Amino acid sequence: MVVRFVVAAFLALVFWMWLALPICGCSTREGAYAAAMKSDLKNLASQQEIHFAEHESYSDRVQALAFTNSDGVLVDIQLIDSGAAWSARATHVVNTNPEYDRYGEDCVVYGGSVDPRPQTTTRKSEPVEAGTVVCDYRRRFSVQRAITDVLFGWF
Repeated sequence: MVVRFVVAAFLALVFWMWLALPICGCSTREGAYAAAMKSDLKNLASQQEIHFAEHESYSDRVQALAFTNSDGVLVDIQLIDSGAAWSARATHVVNTNPEYDRYGEDCVVYGGSVDPRPQTTTRKSEPVEAGTVVCDYRRRFSVQRAITDVLFGWF
């Protein structure tokens, strides 16, 4: 009788721990990809402002900005109104490879007076003001997360 109770308690504990993994956000890989994209765009925005102060225009050339992106992060800079404004989109190499799950879709930022403001690919989120980085995060589907959302979605 006691053995059955101990086994049942152990299995219940393992089950609840299995369900808790998606809640705690234990996937550091997807967070690292998104953090790298966000950090790179913040650094790019700072370098763009330095370049604008010195040359009275923004640049789409990474070399002119003394900007280095993180490993795996792809940054696309678009000039607007001949350098009076700019926007940039960051993606991660993992997100562009169809063999991998897609974690964070992309991040966007802009500087100067941009109309319309850049939008992220999936959720069409846009920065509130110049220099603010906005990212889309796409969670991978997992049975654990689905069960957790059903059981704890009311919290």
